[in-house]
Amino acid sequence: MKEIVESEILLIKPGVLMRQGVIRSFAFPRHMHDGYSIGLVEQGINHFECAGSRFAARVDQLCITNPEQIHTGEADDDGLRYLNLFIEPQAMNLALGKNPNAEMLWFKEAVSTDQLAAQRFRSLMAACMDVRAASAEAGAVDSEFLLLLQRLEQIATGLPQKKCSGDNALARVRECLHSIFDRPITLEELAQIAQMNTSHLVRSFTNAFGISPYAYHLNRRLLRAQRMIESGVSVVDAALLTGFTDQSHFTRHFRRIMGITPGRLAKGWLPA
Repeated sequence: MKEIVESEILLIKPGVLMRQGVIRSFAFPRHMHDGYSIGLVEQGINHFECAGSRFAARVDQLCITNPEQIHTGEADDDGLRYLNLFIEPQAMNLALGKNPNAEMLWFKEAVSTDQLAAQRFRSLMAACMDVRAASAEAGAVDSEFLLLLQRLEQIATGLPQKKCSGDNALARVRECLHSIFDRPITLEELAQIAQMNTSHLVRSFTNAFGISPYAYHLNRRLLRAQRMIESGVSVVDAALLTGFTDQSHFTRHFRRIMGITPGRLAKGWLPA
């Protein structure tokens, strides 16, 4: 069956993105986000991997990944319709009335059956749609958004796990991948930084972080491009500033990781 990936932006504000998506016969590769990815399954089943385990989230269940947790996502031929909230830890803390740099919430469960949280999710979506239809004020969105975050805070179950940073060599490699986003980085460059051969580097990095150095760096560059587009930078400039000289190449990677094209993201703004 033909692959389908469709997304509609419902809400964008600083550090926050919510969208409604439909995918069928599609699989997100291993990737991560700077903030939380919290999804509500509206129809179908979300098959995904997170923290080394496989899950299947069904209708009215939440799929939750913490910042920088490697995860996947997959829909079979029957398709999947979902809501997805992406929120940075600082934005979460700020909305909850905390110091933005306070210790972030941590979710131990990748799938939640909390029905109140699911209800809050649907109420937020309805408020966003009402604003779009000019039948409600933006204050309704802010209210529903806060109610959802307060419920999520109640179901968060623990403190952040210590990041697996590997040894000093891998930590240096990871730091390099975070600091350079305007061009691709070769394995030879990274091997020199780590002072190990490329084969050992790829194996060690993947074992430590759950994703290859290439995929990790590609993900970081796409996240940077996403932030640029959300801040008003054109799609063309965002691609060039993150080292993509081929627009079709950029769009293909962006869609594969983010589940939406960069052009659709740029057009999806709602008044906050």
